[in-house]
Amino acid sequence: MAPEVSVIVGTFNCARFLPGLWACLDAQTFRNFEIVVVDDASTDGETLAALEARGDRIRLIRRTANSGTCELPRYQGVRAAQA
Repeated sequence: MAPEVSVIVGTFNCARFLPGLWACLDAQTFRNFEIVVVDDASTDGETLAALEARGDRIRLIRRTANSGTCELPRYQGVRAAQA
């Protein structure tokens, strides 16, 4: 079944915030959603590992060059969304 809602998340060197994000999303009672994460070329070594640890529970898009904005990763996530 296709998701009814797409949650688009842009990340860049933000591993310390991801546990809170996962807790919030896991606590939702509405379950028919997808999570699309666009990593904007993180360089801290922790963010990518934390994202990959989520496995197939997220759709991860990895940018190879940092965009310098929050808009480009967000639009990229929206284009990749199924809902």
